[in-house]
Amino acid sequence: HWGTTAANGAGKGGGTVIPTVLGVGRSVLVVDHKGENARSAGGARRRIGTTHVLDPFEVSGHPSACYNPLDRWTPDSLDLGEDAASLTEALVMDPPGQVTEAHWNEEAKAILGGLIMFCVCHEDRDRRSLATVREYLTLSPDRLKALLELMQDSDAAGGLIARAANRFLGKADREAASVLSNAQRHTHFLD
Repeated sequence: HWGTTAANGAGKGGGTVIPTVLGVGRSVLVVDHKGENARSAGGARRRIGTTHVLDPFEVSGHPSACYNPLDRWTPDSLDLGEDAASLTEALVMDPPGQVTEAHWNEEAKAILGGLIMFCVCHEDRDRRSLATVREYLTLSPDRLKALLELMQDSDAAGGLIARAANRFLGKADREAASVLSNAQRHTHFLD
């Protein structure tokens, strides 16, 4: 592993990254915020082997590959609760030094985790994605309540889905609205 740090325009890409990417015949992972390395070396890397360009902001000029974290999860996995919790940690960022957000973030993680597990356990394979979870979060109030009631009846994931729904539905209306708003804010990028 190596890293290069220098000012913009100092030649990191042209002098170090691109020659390395073109010169090695093994797997590489390049963080390329501006898409410059993908534009310069993407075609040559495709001739070496399978190349994936994750480009959600369409800056590289290459079609973006995608990754569905729910794709490999199964309803009967003993790790489903832990996997969902890890994913919610990645989705809901706790800003350093902002302890006032801690409660809202933890509650957003709790409902997100429940929705993720519900999606894995109760949706058809082609609907198991974060896009479906985002769809849940943006349902009308009546439809969201109906979904949460379905979750309460679920015995999947060792009862974790039902407990997440119970936790959310046990909140006062204003607190529930704030938690939902926070979960929506942290997943807005999925739209």
